[in-house]
Amino acid sequence: MIVSAKRMRRITASACREKFLSLLPSIREQARFAFRHEQRERQQELVAEVAANAFVALVRLVERGLLEVVYATPLAQYAIKQVRDGRRVGAKLNVRDVSPETSLTICRSGRRWIKPRLGTAV
Repeated sequence: MIVSAKRMRRITASACREKFLSLLPSIREQARFAFRHEQRERQQELVAEVAANAFVALVRLVERGLLEVVYATPLAQYAIKQVRDGRRVGAKLNVRDVSPETSLTICRSGRRWIKPRLGTAV
């Protein structure tokens, strides 16, 4: 029996969604632990960002046919590193952009610098 491409995508999307929902509690738990020192509201935003990043990574793995080798811990750790690096889902990375969210920003070169406050000389 030949399965149409449209039906195959639907089956794959369904399998991907089910797999992600089974991994989500573990991913959230690891993200909460990773960002445990953040303020409550910021922590919730970061945990949501980790979940979104993990879902995107899972979809990429499914597209490569690797659904069977997906585990929660490596997926969560990868997503946490992406979020800490400032890589947001659906946003372009701009190294010249000064992030309004934090006072400590990591540049691509790995050097840290503190944003000057408004009204102060640089």
